Amino acid sequence: MAKIEFEIVNYTYSVYSQADSGLFWDNHHLKVRSLIIAAGEDGEDGYRAVIYGLADNSYLPPNRYQQHSKRVFIFTRAEQFALYLDILRNERPVHCSADTAHPGWFSLTTGAEPVGEEES
Repeated sequence: MAKIEFEIVNYTYSVYSQADSGLFWDNHHLKVRSLIIAAGEDGEDGYRAVIYGLADNSYLPPNRYQQHSKRVFIFTRAEQFALYLDILRNERPVHCSADTAHPGWFSLTTGAEPVGEEES
């Protein structure tokens, strides 16, 4: 079991049409509609969160962490995917947390904020 947490310093975001993405996971074809790749401080050699927004009729794999590649994979539906993108666009700092004992708890989280703070 592994627990990891890292600060996200940059990200890329892609939106796909209904074209076949060609991505297979757990022997299932995934219908990817959007993708975020969020990187930690060490760039190519560091941790990354790969967040897939999947079509409603796509297989939804469990989240997982690949220790050898330092990749956290989060799979979600389009409705929830927008929440991940919103956090990355509007909050600072943002951390990715993963605990392989609890794959449903993989998350992006913000730093501590004062109660009652208004969004700018």
